[in-house]
Amino acid sequence: MTAAAALTTLPASLGRRPTRHRLEPAGLATPILHLAALLAPHAIPIDLFTSNATLAHLTSAAARSEMVTPNQVRRTLQHLHRYHLIEFDVAAGLIRMHALVQRATRDNIEADRIQGAGNTAADALLQTWPDSERESDTTAALRANVTALHHHTDSLLHTSRIHPVLVHAGISLGGTGLVAAATDYFRSLYQLASDHLGGDHVDTFTLRREAARWLGRAGNAAGAADAYAALLADQLRVLGPDDPLTLVTRNNLAVWRGAAGDATGAATAFSELLAGHVRLLGDDHSQTLTTRNNLAYQLGQTGDTVGAAQAFAELLADFLRVLGPDHPKTLIARSNLARFQGLSGDVSGAVDGFTRLLPDVRRILGPAHTDTLATREQLAYYQSRAGNPTGATSALAEVLDDRMRILGADHPHTLTNRLHLANCRGATGDPAGASADLAELLRDQLRVVGPDHPDTLVTRREMACWQERAGETREAVRDLQEVVQDMLRVLGPCHIETASTRRELTRVQARVEDRAGATDILPETDTHFDDVHAGGAGDD
Repeated sequence: MTAAAALTTLPASLGRRPTRHRLEPAGLATPILHLAALLAPHAIPIDLFTSNATLAHLTSAAARSEMVTPNQVRRTLQHLHRYHLIEFDVAAGLIRMHALVQRATRDNIEADRIQGAGNTAADALLQTWPDSERESDTTAALRANVTALHHHTDSLLHTSRIHPVLVHAGISLGGTGLVAAATDYFRSLYQLASDHLGGDHVDTFTLRREAARWLGRAGNAAGAADAYAALLADQLRVLGPDDPLTLVTRNNLAVWRGAAGDATGAATAFSELLAGHVRLLGDDHSQTLTTRNNLAYQLGQTGDTVGAAQAFAELLADFLRVLGPDHPKTLIARSNLARFQGLSGDVSGAVDGFTRLLPDVRRILGPAHTDTLATREQLAYYQSRAGNPTGATSALAEVLDDRMRILGADHPHTLTNRLHLANCRGATGDPAGASADLAELLRDQLRVVGPDHPDTLVTRREMACWQERAGETREAVRDLQEVVQDMLRVLGPCHIETASTRRELTRVQARVEDRAGATDILPETDTHFDDVHAGGAGDD
């Protein structure tokens, strides 16, 4: 149907309400059109109309005594397609509805029905959302439908709560790698919630938490820590120190303090939080065990990798006893134990740990899960450390292919995978190739996450180090000096990556200049960790 045809024929067709109600099955056409008119015109998943939320809504709207069935909904959609009110694309799994048809339909919806249709559409979107947060046509379509629904009815923000589908859409943005977009989304949604619900509303707090989380994941760890500190002050005032949401914010504040370079302060915060969890929840509560995981992780980040490995070994025994061997948190504890075994010098122990972990992660979480991919990457990394960089290069290339397919080329994990693959290529004896790969990666990181993201800074450091090994020593000194200054500005002098980069600069300068002059820039204590992916339980 053309736009002109829609304008000329639609008002008459909408006026024939008895005709649509006589369609078999009777009474479903009008409420289905009302739902479709609130959603994205070009990509409405058919599954939305057969969800439990929609079936219940249609049953009530049609005044039926028995629940409407999915087959009855599909027959109605076929009728509407025949009347040119929608396009029913079974092959694509989508319904399309011309924007002019939607507009005319919305204009004919009674005001008291918009709220019900909007809430039903929101519930249906949540029920249809896939469990795996990977970027796909489906997740993009669902987010587009949330955006359209929010645009056509902002009543979801005018009630006493914010519908969770709005939060879920933002988490989907970040979970599929669009971290900067997620940050902007939650900032905007927080402002709307603050205006409509007030700054002290629990949903407003939730949106502030999400905005802080994605700010950190977009590369601004210090900004995330500051945002969580401000949120914690308000939650302590409104909710009190023992409220579960307050405890979550304390956890997240500690996580991002550690990510910003203050591992000692983060460990102290987790130690204090652990005492509160033991008091309120008991020794064996899942959150208590998670806090022990985060405390052990930050202990390792302070430099005590041996102590961290011991703490994870003790924690793993408790996870196995309380949660069982197949619980995702048990798998995280096993990963952290293997990682810190490797960081403390037991490389063979790390290889053995990740080798035994991989089939369990693949069985429990599935081959496409982000933790499965990360385990494969960790295993390859420690195989390289164990003296097999060629095999590790091949394994990392396979993981990269899967990440490109599952997560997309611009996902942060995909970009990090490329960094580790380039480093392995250099370790096989091809420093020039590693430097070229990193230069290409740097261009993509500058485009995707920006110049001040920690991952971008690390890539610049690694590229300079391989330039030096390829013979470009003076250029490497110049580039490392610039990276050190940028890391001091962005990450601060105590951050682990700043310390590592300072040591690399000293090493390279010692080959071309006076070593004594180079050591002037070293910190008093300098601890470097080879890292793949942070293994802490992270923020909630």
